Amino acid sequence: MSRGLGGVERAVLAHVAAHTRVELNQLIWDLAPTLRGLTPSADRSRAFDSSCRRAIKSLVTKRLLGVQRAKLSSLDEVVTFYPYRSPIRKIRDLRAALLPLVRDCIRAQPPEFNSSENEDFLIEGLSDSSRARASRQWADLRPALLGRVDRVEVLELLARGDELFRAGSLLRAAVSFQTRAVQVADENPEWSTGLGALLSFALPSSEVAYTSLKSELFVAVDFSRQKGGPGSLRTEFKERLLQFAPSNISPYATRRGFAGTSFLPELDQLLRRDVLHAFTFLRGAYSPS
Repeated sequence: MSRGLGGVERAVLAHVAAHTRVELNQLIWDLAPTLRGLTPSADRSRAFDSSCRRAIKSLVTKRLLGVQRAKLSSLDEVVTFYPYRSPIRKIRDLRAALLPLVRDCIRAQPPEFNSSENEDFLIEGLSDSSRARASRQWADLRPALLGRVDRVEVLELLARGDELFRAGSLLRAAVSFQTRAVQVADENPEWSTGLGALLSFALPSSEVAYTSLKSELFVAVDFSRQKGGPGSLRTEFKERLLQFAPSNISPYATRRGFAGTSFLPELDQLLRRDVLHAFTFLRGAYSPS
């Protein structure tokens, strides 16, 4: 005889049902005050984390809950979900308060790499066999596109596609292949299947968005200073952030005259390497798809 749902399981299902998108760490923080009497100043406990994870595993087994692992794909998602990744309340609250300012400050300057450079990076990362497959897909599309080179967007798509998928091509186009492909497919439904298949295989939207996010974050965060280390905010970005939001950042800055400005180590907790790691999202009404 099977047991009924436990208290934590029922709370998890109720929370997931009441929200559009639920991230695991955020859920644990939200449930802790009710189920464990967590006080406003307390950190998350390992025991309660384990209890929630066991409840989620049980609900997945019972096919009452679905789990998806996904990397964040935008600065807005970083603001929404990343604060809760830390089990330490002080760090969670610091991120919740300052990450919106960090996002806006990042957006006020160009990313480390533009969309075309991000696409180059993704294509270069494909295996030889995958690049050969993408080249064949592109070769199948070219004849139809060549018949419509009187349109600027098609000409740009051809040039960018040849740059990415035709070995030895001398054509160059400072445009995003994904952007032009979506535009051309929307205006020409007869090409949408082929272009969609090529994009899904060679430049899937999730990978493009994640790579774009990394390019934006590289403006603010030094992920390479200690390979495998936690990462830290770049000093020049801290200076820029101080100018961008002086009333919010000045409590974390110490003036030292001609030596410039030094910053309290708390600021380095705003963005760490784990912002690039996969997050766990929950959904109700589990289905095999």
